[in-house]
Amino acid sequence: MTQFVMLVIVSSVLGMLVPGGVDSGMKKAVRFLIGIVLLIAIAEPIVTAVPSLSSLPHRLYDLLFPDTSEMEEIEDTSEKWVIEYSITNIENGVCSLIEKRFGFPKGSVRTEAKTGKDADGNLTLEGLTVYVGESYAVFAEEIKRYITDILVCPCEVVT
Repeated sequence: MTQFVMLVIVSSVLGMLVPGGVDSGMKKAVRFLIGIVLLIAIAEPIVTAVPSLSSLPHRLYDLLFPDTSEMEEIEDTSEKWVIEYSITNIENGVCSLIEKRFGFPKGSVRTEAKTGKDADGNLTLEGLTVYVGESYAVFAEEIKRYITDILVCPCEVVT
């Protein structure tokens, strides 16, 4: 507190010692600088007293200049999620197709996709295993042909 009082006194004395009239450009510039110094002096204890405000410069820096390793980790995680989501959609879609085509009850077919990546890193379907109940074994070859024709990939039907 005593430092702040001393700063105000020194600022006042400096403001009076600057040559020129009230409308002088130099006097305005000095008053502006003194105002900035006083503002900083007032704000500094508040910023250090409130923990969330004291970390603000670091958070701003992190926002402007993010750690690239964190970004790569986020990209890897999002890529894995997209791949898993795509595989799940393929499997569910094939189940629905088979159930509709052959008149099977909903939920009676389960599939498992075998995937890979092409030279460009895109997801590819390398094969599909279809699981149906024993009572649907008579449809196994027809299901295999149907899926192979649609997806142009190897298909195995397990009863």
